[in-house]
This record gives sequence, structure tokens and C-alpha cells, in this order.
Amino acid sequence: MSTFHGNNLPALMRDPGLVADGQVSILTADESHRLAAATTGRFPALNCQEIDWGRAPFRSQRFYHDHERDWPGVASEILSEHAGRTAILWGGGSIPDVVAETALVIQHAEDIVNAQPAFWLHPWEATRSSKSSSTAR
Repeated sequence: MSTFHGNNLPALMRDPGLVADGQVSILTADESHRLAAATTGRFPALNCQEIDWGRAPFRSQRFYHDHERDWPGVASEILSEHAGRTAILWGGGSIPDVVAETALVIQHAEDIVNAQPAFWLHPWEATRSSKSSSTAR
């Protein structure tokens, strides 16, 4: 799998070393569709990029971008109980979905927040189990 280029992509996706050694996996369209079906697809949609939280029967956490927030701290708090890997699902389809080491997601939190207005973080291991919590920004 190759890396993608562009200023709107977070650095963790532009680093060929992180992709080559498997710390970041850029998902194919088919993998992204399966991931969405197992995660965000389980929530009622408001539109193509938003979940209708008022009708969501699942426990979730939602955070809004606020330039004064410490996003690496917020990401660390959200993901602290999820060691391993985290899936990043980008709303709108302009950035490919990825799975990355959770520590890298926390380290690159500011880049991730600035890359796209809508994204969802989901513990990668939870996509293989029956857990049904997700974190959206």
C-alpha cells in the first residue's frame, strides 16, 4: 500500500516509513466500507457525514473542534483505555480511512483535527468484537 500526498493529510499518512513498517495501514475502499458497516454504519445517519446522535441507541462520546482545546490531551483521554490500534474514519471520502497505532493517533491528534472537519475514531480491536461504542469529533 502506498502513502498519499497532500497538505491536507495528517503527517502520519504522509510518512512512508510509518506505512512501510505497518504502524499505519491505509485502507482500501472495500476495507473502508466493511469498517464503516461495523462501526459508524451502526448509528442512524443524519446525512452522509453526520450521525443523528438524538436517535443513537449506543453509548458514545462526541467532541467538537475548539482551537483552545488540548487535542493531544483529549485524544489521550478518549483512547487511554484502548491500547493497540485505532481506526480513523474520515467523513466525506476525500481522505482514505486508516488504522494506526493508538500512540501515533495521540501524537498526531492536532494534525488529524486540522485535516478534515469530520472524522471518527474507533478502537480497531473493537471492530472484531461486539462492542458498540465509537468516538466522533
